[in-house]
Amino acid sequence: MLLLVVAALIIEKDVSSSDFCTRKEFARWFVKLCSKFERKKMQRIVPNKLTSGTVQCAFDDVNIDHPDFLYIQSLGESGIISSKLSNSLETLTTGSPSQGNSLFLPDSYLSRFDLVNWKVLVEHPCALEIDQKMLSQNVCILDLRACPDVSPSMLIELMAGENSIISRVFGNTRRLQPHKPVTKAQAAAALTSGRMKEAIQEELNRLEADNQARLSVIAEITEELINRGDIQQQWEEKMKTEQERALEVDNNLQHVLDELANERADREEELAVLLKERAALERKNQELINLRLEVDGMYDRLATENEEVMADQQTLENQLSDMTSKHQAVNEAKSYLEAEKEALTMLRTWVEDEAAHVHERAETLEKALRRWRIPED
Repeated sequence: MLLLVVAALIIEKDVSSSDFCTRKEFARWFVKLCSKFERKKMQRIVPNKLTSGTVQCAFDDVNIDHPDFLYIQSLGESGIISSKLSNSLETLTTGSPSQGNSLFLPDSYLSRFDLVNWKVLVEHPCALEIDQKMLSQNVCILDLRACPDVSPSMLIELMAGENSIISRVFGNTRRLQPHKPVTKAQAAAALTSGRMKEAIQEELNRLEADNQARLSVIAEITEELINRGDIQQQWEEKMKTEQERALEVDNNLQHVLDELANERADREEELAVLLKERAALERKNQELINLRLEVDGMYDRLATENEEVMADQQTLENQLSDMTSKHQAVNEAKSYLEAEKEALTMLRTWVEDEAAHVHERAETLEKALRRWRIPED
């Protein structure tokens, strides 16, 4: 029951109990719980709202823009965690300072030692120094003896035995495993242990008492109204109002039904007109189909005639090719005859020239012969 109250008031709704808890998450829940349920003002941790002016950050890795800055800063300012604001140089957490830096490591998982240590520092803030011999004699947690940062508050808490925070959160164990991370369910169990358990129980009792008182007042008021008859009167008035509203609804319904009937008649008339238009369109479509068939027939006939024309054209081209071939043959024969004629003409001219030469030689020979014959006479 206490875990449910903490989950409803402090822890977010989308948190899974089996996930590991980070340091910033536990710091946020821890400070919220202490500021809301802590009854002692001296032990209450209240986040200081940011005001104008310079704010000195308690940790180097958590600045003012961090969403959980107020809660983490509150832990540093209260001295629960060693920080730059602390007067002591001892480190009470696993985030030890390095070269003068104080780190909180908000995204790291919360260890078991830090979980218990933060809690007991609030549970027992005024614990005095305890002799280390008491640790070896009365503390049954074996691996806690080797931790150098064990506070007196934790030793006082361990003396509680079965009622200690370790027993309530981790059960009956002799090994704390201080560096092992804790789950969010274990963190919630630690938050509701110790004095917070009593404070939360008191808050639950107060809420229950307030609820019972409120229910009693409601019952008294209801009984008084029944005795006075106000409830019956209000019921009759409400029934009358509902009857009037029902009558009005019926009238509106009838009006709507009439409008729907008129609308239906109009739609039927429009449907009839559309059917007529559809029939006309179908007739036109049929006419277009017939016309298309005729056009297709004409196209087929034109294609056939085109094929015939192409065949005739091919025949004419073949005949033209034959005539061209014959014409070329005639031209070649004519050229051959002209060449022979020219050759014969040249031969005739040559023969005539030769005949003339022969005739001249004959005349010359005849003259010479006559000259040769004259002396003989």
